[in-house]
Amino acid sequence: MAQHANSHIFKVDYSLPKNTVYTPRVYIAITQSQSSPRQQMGNWTKLPTLLAKDDIRHSGKVIINETSASTTPLSQLNGKYRAQAIVRIQPDWFQPGQGIGDLYSEVKEIEFKKNDKQTFTFTANNAVEKPQFRHKGPIQDHFLKSNLLSKFHKRNYLLRYSVILPESWDKTKKYPVIYYITGFTGVHHTSTARIKKLFGDKGKQLIIVIPDANCRWGHSVFANSTTTGPWADALIKEIIPHIDKTYGGAGPEHRYITGLSSGGWASAWAIINNPDAFSQSWPVAPDPVDFRMFQEINLVDNKPDNLYLTTEKEKHLERLISIPSIKIPFSNMAKYENVIGPGGQLQSFAAVFSPALTPDGSYQQYYNHKTGEINMAVTKQWKPFCISRKLEAEWNTIGTKLKGKLHFAIQQKDLFHLDHSMRLLESKCKQLGSNAIFTYFHKTGHYYPEKHAHKLINSALKKWTNSQHSKKTKEPYYPN
Repeated sequence: MAQHANSHIFKVDYSLPKNTVYTPRVYIAITQSQSSPRQQMGNWTKLPTLLAKDDIRHSGKVIINETSASTTPLSQLNGKYRAQAIVRIQPDWFQPGQGIGDLYSEVKEIEFKKNDKQTFTFTANNAVEKPQFRHKGPIQDHFLKSNLLSKFHKRNYLLRYSVILPESWDKTKKYPVIYYITGFTGVHHTSTARIKKLFGDKGKQLIIVIPDANCRWGHSVFANSTTTGPWADALIKEIIPHIDKTYGGAGPEHRYITGLSSGGWASAWAIINNPDAFSQSWPVAPDPVDFRMFQEINLVDNKPDNLYLTTEKEKHLERLISIPSIKIPFSNMAKYENVIGPGGQLQSFAAVFSPALTPDGSYQQYYNHKTGEINMAVTKQWKPFCISRKLEAEWNTIGTKLKGKLHFAIQQKDLFHLDHSMRLLESKCKQLGSNAIFTYFHKTGHYYPEKHAHKLINSALKKWTNSQHSKKTKEPYYPN
């Protein structure tokens, strides 16, 4: 390999595990934070400087320098930093350096000096271990083999979930079940305490399941995709029957689904595609549900647009993924995702919505990562995943089945501009004659309020109390 005399050089060695599924990507993470650079890789508000290179030869030896993919030119770094090498091995996790089997080096203290080019060596000989799951007790975490995803990916594929059982859980009895799907970067077993608190004391009377939606490409949103695989089918045909059989779920009349952000979108998508499988859906601050306002971009008008810059009134202002007070530019996010590869929020949309192009699951990106120009030929293919459009197209078939089942909610001003899309969906539902409920919380934010969770709990427990289900259990619904 040629070495560049005018560049800092990072040499990384590691032992390539057997049966590696994808070409390993090797990273150098550099930060001035006291926390591990590896742990900072997913911190949107304070991302480390990242450099990356694929080990296309699978040699276990990689040289990274100024020509490698990077978020910040090395020439701009000056002073003392902490650096770490990371190798992405795990094929089914979104965050490099966090997946089981991913490799990482010790953290090194380094110093960049002007006009002083150095060579740094790292050995990535530490492996990320399996998480410590709780297999017994009131809160449990488990793997579940998915035959559907295993067949799609042509290898053993394990789903993950956590379950919070009622205080007086009895394996011989039946219980209402709430499925809570976390948002982007949320992980099932690290979310149980927060979700248990969210639903309060009344939540102890039913089963709460947290199916993990994470995959290599980001958040699966439990949608069937030509890239990520049949995640919707895995939820309906594998996870739900497993929960009912193992823990005593009471069936579709007493099954609820909710979630925040990407999990909110997933909870809406699940019931719209399977209205007979759930009693109600309570999506909170979902990802764009109407692609006429994909955050702040109209993806269906076929007009040229740009992810990085606004095109209104001939003023090209920097687009932000969030409200101005947080100030996360789309361009910064895209630059970061270009370095980490699959697994970022923007790429997660493309992985689910865009058709796969190659056997390894590559998909068409919907923007030019250098210029930000939106590729409308790609986003045009996303139409089947526009919830507003799907409701309109299929209302004559599913409208009656969804009566009284949809409870959308969001802050009046969402941190990530998602309220605009929600208002368009509300308007569409009114046009269709839907009785879907839309709640707008006061203030600005992007979170799941406890009061809203309590409304869901009260609705579920009221129906449970008023039903005759405790006397005579009906046969659960599982689609073929």
